Formats: sequence, structure tokens, C-alpha cells
Amino acid sequence: MRVAARWLCHRLRKVVDFRGYWSKDGPGELIEIGFNGNGYTQADKVQLYLLYRSAEIARSRGKAYFEIYPSIFDAITERPIAETTASVLGGKPFGKVYMLTNDVQVAGALKTDDILARYADAVKGRTEGAAAGKPGAGR
Repeated sequence: MRVAARWLCHRLRKVVDFRGYWSKDGPGELIEIGFNGNGYTQADKVQLYLLYRSAEIARSRGKAYFEIYPSIFDAITERPIAETTASVLGGKPFGKVYMLTNDVQVAGALKTDDILARYADAVKGRTEGAAAGKPGAGR
């Protein structure tokens, strides 16, 4: 019985992972990116991690710029945001954005290398660095 319960928990965790980063392609050229924190994660950190992870994915795809949108509707109507937001459910913060990557700068786009440099210290747990922990600061 104990083995069956462990197996079931393992399978459910693979299907619905409530911890850390996740991303998936689509719809269309969009990339859906999320971060789920635990009870010890602050909502402002989730915002920071989500923005930083978006830049990491853009860099991994060789893109110099990216735009983030809070919803598919905002992406369709081309209303990018400069900062991510987080919500809290059951004491656990989470956030999700839709991202579109670009080779050239367009209105509302964020520069991949700038985001990675600006927030590296805060994401990696170091306290030095300008605007550590404050997405959108210094823009």
C-alpha cells in the first residue's frame, strides 16, 4: 500500500508540479512560463524569478529581446508589460506570463542581456547589485 501511494504521488507530481519553474510552447509563437513558490517564498521573489526565467529562455533561444504578457488576450492585442505580477493561493505564491521573443527591439520589448545582468545577484541569492529584488527598477 505504501509503495502504491508513493507511486501515485510521484505520478501526480509529474503531471501537476506545484513547485518551481515550468514552461511550454504555444499557443502559436508564444511561450507560457510560470513559477510556483512554496510557503516560504515571498510574492515579490516570484515576480523576480518569473522575469529572470523569461530572460533565460529568450537567451537559450538566441533572442536579444522579449516581450511578456499577463494573458493571451494581452498578447493578441499587443499590450506587453514591463513587470510581472504574482498571486497567492493557499499561502503559496505563483505567477504566469506569456512571452514572445524577438531578434530586434519592438515597442514594449525587454532586452534579454539587461534583465539577466540586472537581476542575477538577487536571483542567485547575492544582495549586492542595483535594484536587487525589484523587477522593473531602473528602467
